[in-house]
Amino acid sequence: MIAQSFYGADMTDKERYDAFASAFMQHFDGLIHWAMVNWPNEKFPLMESDFVQSRREISQILGPKLGDPEPPRPSHGRGEKEPSYLDVAPAPWP
Repeated sequence: MIAQSFYGADMTDKERYDAFASAFMQHFDGLIHWAMVNWPNEKFPLMESDFVQSRREISQILGPKLGDPEPPRPSHGRGEKEPSYLDVAPAPWP
């Protein structure tokens, strides 16, 4: 297979990353369609829902690896370390 480069020199990194992610998902969607159409076991056909976890994992890879920042973490004040545990014990009755 010949690699196709569709990234122009005038594109920003974000535009190139977005174009790659879009092309990747188009190819993945094509693979899912092909698999569903050509699945040999008619008793247990593939469904779109069979690929939900795969889509989730791909989005977790494409986002951070292509420069999308991880979701912001809650701040715990100036210079404070994040607690190693959360106290979830209920307060006693009065």
